[in-house]
Amino acid sequence: LAAASVIFGCGHLLNRFYFAVATMSGAFFGLLYMQTGDLLVPLIAHTLYDAIIVFFVHLDVTDLSKKEQQDIIAAGAEGP
Repeated sequence: LAAASVIFGCGHLLNRFYFAVATMSGAFFGLLYMQTGDLLVPLIAHTLYDAIIVFFVHLDVTDLSKKEQQDIIAAGAEGP
């Protein structure tokens, strides 16, 4: 479980903080699978997590000015 969680964290590596969050999330999803034996349970949990994050990011972005939103889009198009 530990190795799979770290691999999950590496797959979501944006920065150190998010790596830690993703690794812990991976452990949680792994435990869900181990408890239920059903891959659908962690899949639904991951989907709900993503939906919540998208909702809150949307709220943050909609509070920005049009110029700030365009700057974020331009920065994303340029890549890291």
